[in-house]
Amino acid sequence: MDNVTLVIPTYRIQIVGSHFKPTFRPVIQHGYWTYKSFKDEFGPFRRFTQNAPAESRAKGIVYPNLTIYEKVVGLNYSCNLYIACSLPKLLWGQSYSELKDTDFEKVLTTLSKRLSDMGIKIKEDQLANAHVQTLHFAKNIRFKNLNEAKIFLERLSKVSYTGWHDNNVKSYSGDGKAVRFHTSTYEIIFYLKYADLLQKGTRSVDRNKTLQEIQLAKEFKKNKEIPAIVRIEIRYNGTRSIRSHLKASTQIDSPYWKFKEVFSSKVASQVLNHFWQQLISDPFNYYLLCKTDYKDICMRIQENYKESSSKEIDEVIGFFTRLQTQGVKELKEDILSRHSRQTWIRKKKQLAKFAKQFGKSDESLIETVTSALNDNPIYQEHNYVKQLKLL
Repeated sequence: MDNVTLVIPTYRIQIVGSHFKPTFRPVIQHGYWTYKSFKDEFGPFRRFTQNAPAESRAKGIVYPNLTIYEKVVGLNYSCNLYIACSLPKLLWGQSYSELKDTDFEKVLTTLSKRLSDMGIKIKEDQLANAHVQTLHFAKNIRFKNLNEAKIFLERLSKVSYTGWHDNNVKSYSGDGKAVRFHTSTYEIIFYLKYADLLQKGTRSVDRNKTLQEIQLAKEFKKNKEIPAIVRIEIRYNGTRSIRSHLKASTQIDSPYWKFKEVFSSKVASQVLNHFWQQLISDPFNYYLLCKTDYKDICMRIQENYKESSSKEIDEVIGFFTRLQTQGVKELKEDILSRHSRQTWIRKKKQLAKFAKQFGKSDESLIETVTSALNDNPIYQEHNYVKQLKLL
């Protein structure tokens, strides 16, 4: 789990001080004329916000963003506090580490203390039972190397996830990609997590970087090392979206999900696996995720042919292309008409080795993602990330 928005009626909590903008002064008297006056002045609702100062994030201390919505619909009045935050950043100042079920008590304690600093007095059990309005599930997936991760995203950019999704491919420097499947109520995104850390401003998927993440970026730049981690995030927006999609993945139909119910590795695994299985069950998607093209070959050659010269690489790629175009018989006849039989035998051995590596259907990337989503120990935290959690 990553980001979450919790909703709690203001009458259940104590709000101290005047930290909200504008100053929070709720309706005290209720009735037709009060509500009419409210709507005449403010419309159907008014909003109060409180965000932590930027300097706290710069110090590595993350606070939630708070919003109070006071609404009048007909003769119905409501006033709710919305608490939005990244849970890993709340605990560790970075979102590269993954939460475990055993972290829940620490999350409640930390969130309660930060809210107290912001003038919100609330009990931990109230947070645990709060309804969830926004919900992001996430998983870090380690690939063999950075090129493998880029090849996966390149192939993923060609697939489709049901007919009514917009597939938006967002490119950024370093030949990386962020692939989004987007609707109005939820979004699924794959991106190179650590490469995104080095992006600035609107070019970054995660734009709110903390002190710990800035330190991590400096470490990667210094060592010229970017771990091959692709992050998948499924982002649900609104209780209807959460209800329908969690029903599909968990077989549980609940009009409102509580914080303590969704803070579950089992639920997260069910949601992520449900999406992934839907994606790869489409035969066209499976084909595209397994298909090796020339861009894949060129990227993998960087890893597998480090000792070969450019001339040798160009030669074998050229013959491999001719093999796919002409077929074995025509290619053999053409080479024998120009060279000796020993030359054909030598080139045939080169082609056999090359075709064995690059010419077959490649299911390894699908297997990498499937294994990670089933909680097999593929992803290991980078040593520097472990150090940051101890700070």
